[in-house]
Amino acid sequence: MWNTEAWYTLNEIPGRVVQPQTFFEAEEGRTVGVGLATDHSAYSGSGFAAGFAGDGSSTRISVEVREAGTYDLAMRYSNGPDPYSGPKQLSLYVNGERIEQTVFPSTVTWEEWGTVTTTVRLDKGHHVVEYRKEAADSGQVNLDVLAVRPHGERITLFDGGGLTEWQHTDGREPEWAVTDGAMTVRNGDLRTVQAFGDFRLHVEFNLPLLPPEVTGQARANSGVYLQDRYEIQVLDSFGVDPPRTTDAAAIYTQKAPDRNAALPPETWQTYDIVYRQARYDAAGDKLENPRVTVVWNGVTVHDDVEIVGPTGDSRPEGPAAGAIRLQDHGSPVRFRDIWIEPLGP
Repeated sequence: MWNTEAWYTLNEIPGRVVQPQTFFEAEEGRTVGVGLATDHSAYSGSGFAAGFAGDGSSTRISVEVREAGTYDLAMRYSNGPDPYSGPKQLSLYVNGERIEQTVFPSTVTWEEWGTVTTTVRLDKGHHVVEYRKEAADSGQVNLDVLAVRPHGERITLFDGGGLTEWQHTDGREPEWAVTDGAMTVRNGDLRTVQAFGDFRLHVEFNLPLLPPEVTGQARANSGVYLQDRYEIQVLDSFGVDPPRTTDAAAIYTQKAPDRNAALPPETWQTYDIVYRQARYDAAGDKLENPRVTVVWNGVTVHDDVEIVGPTGDSRPEGPAAGAIRLQDHGSPVRFRDIWIEPLGP
């Protein structure tokens, strides 16, 4: 009974629905001239593939897709200031065919992680995705984890089940409690493993009922961070008139919502957010600030509003994509039904 064939049989029980694998760790690929490193925080898995300094250094990642189609290859990476600041490059191969020179925008520091996405056509079955430094590439980037998803599909970040799309900001596995289809804030902020550029985001949240003597920022505080940089405040602001720049749905400390659309505590509320990331030139200089539209419980409270800079407790601005972060501010706020749709080509 205890043999390889038996294990394969047990893993393919008839009628069992096996979800396709989404994340593939770069450090677990077949590497050449690339080391496993753990010296920068918040990586996924056991570490990351570091350096890509010499020509020919590479990681080859085996992936499997269940049907033919167009897929997004979203590589999580870090590109810090050494040996220079700015965009860096590796060559991308799929099944031995060169697809492109992939450009990795600066993440400003080595402790930050972005995602670069390339869209490719894949047949059903097994594929080898390789990132390789060639003579025309700079290398000098760190690769963490590859997400493989059907192109153009909505990404479910949380549907009441597992928290595989999330990590704590220090890289720990998620410790938020999951009960009755919702996750409850505890033990630190969560952020998505994958980073995003332009997107449409849906978040539902439920605030605890606190005694009336609990006021201000202590009243069921949390937040939804766009690209880990810009906070849309979550707070019990029911009945506040007029709302302030620190109340619910505010672009925190920058702009109050146009209206207070808050529902009472212990009621499920929604944010529907359309976000356009900041635009940068090839040198990494910002040309345009990010912009956001927020619909709160069906009411538009920010309509294509410019965000003028980070809102505090944020990662530094830069040209790299950023994660969605949910804040732990010490209150047992609950979240459910979170999804994102990347926008763009």
